Amino acid sequence: MIENLTVVGYLLCVFTMLLKGGAAYLKKYWYFATVLLAFAARELDFDKRFTNFGVLKSKFLVHPDVSWWGKVIAMAIVLFILLALITIVRRHGRTFLAEVFAFDWSVKTWSIGFAGGFLVLSKSIDGLGRKLSDWGISQISDQADLIASMAEESMEFTVPFFFLLTILYYFNCQKGSR
Repeated sequence: MIENLTVVGYLLCVFTMLLKGGAAYLKKYWYFATVLLAFAARELDFDKRFTNFGVLKSKFLVHPDVSWWGKVIAMAIVLFILLALITIVRRHGRTFLAEVFAFDWSVKTWSIGFAGGFLVLSKSIDGLGRKLSDWGISQISDQADLIASMAEESMEFTVPFFFLLTILYYFNCQKGSR
């Protein structure tokens, strides 16, 4: 259930960009919409829904059960998303880091910081029991696993809303500068 609400949050972000900025905004900043839609698709498990293996797994490319066309299509989609991420970093990364290290912590900086932090932290505790077994901790309590799972889902749920806050802040600043 919470995964579906998270997807709604990502779609709301893209809808807000379209509503507030129009098609011209989406054309200029296509990479933001691409990444947000990729996050929504990942939340719906599209990376493994249409194939026997997740397209983000290395065995996807070498497994004989995956068709040649399936590999080409999956790699094209993954490369397009990577291009969008690289474009974001190249066009906006330096400015963002400059704001962080200048302690110019606006709503945008805080929102993006929390979203990024929650993405990393939630991925880190996803499947906590399995990950801890790699470190020699063979068993955690069901209660600890449940709490980790709930924390992970809660953090994932908030991410699109931090992004939405950033989007609304951006458009509000644009309106104020006119």
